[in-house]
Amino acid sequence: MSEREVGKRVATVMAKGAAAGLAVALLLAGCASPARSGRSLPDPAALARDLDALTGGRAPEEARLIAETAIERARWLAVQYRAMRPAWFHNMLVNAGRRPRGLCYQWAQDLKAALDRLPLRAFELHWGCAEEATPGEHNAVVVTAKGRPFEEGIVLDAWRKSGVLCWAPVRTDKYEWLELDPPPRLPRSPYE
Repeated sequence: MSEREVGKRVATVMAKGAAAGLAVALLLAGCASPARSGRSLPDPAALARDLDALTGGRAPEEARLIAETAIERARWLAVQYRAMRPAWFHNMLVNAGRRPRGLCYQWAQDLKAALDRLPLRAFELHWGCAEEATPGEHNAVVVTAKGRPFEEGIVLDAWRKSGVLCWAPVRTDKYEWLELDPPPRLPRSPYE
């Protein structure tokens, strides 16, 4: 093979590599935050109904306030964190110093800080942790009716879908949640 043919072959291989790199970059660019991508947001009325059911239907306005605050705060945090989907990919960016925040405990901390400011009488907020002290550790906020056990609560998870709030009953969620009481002592967040 002549030197010219080798050069052409190398150029072809490099062009294919560049095209593959561009394709990957475009694919990852599609992992935009929900707040900027136009993805539909969760229904606050549905979350409010689920929360109000914890009180036996006695606190619909308070449940609505929690639902609206949690959904909007998760969306706002996605913009602040410049969140990428999937969440594990965003974790890699945070750990590499390419994003300021966005690990699950930071989502939980910042979401709980917003909810802590609400004048709650019928509900209590808790720190939930699954698989504590393992590489798969996960943290979220859990809402219960006042005085009711943690296990009867609803998990509010802003990390799982990178700012699109997810919720599920503690008992049936895919994670096995335990209450951390007191919550972990974390450095103060700029979003508290």
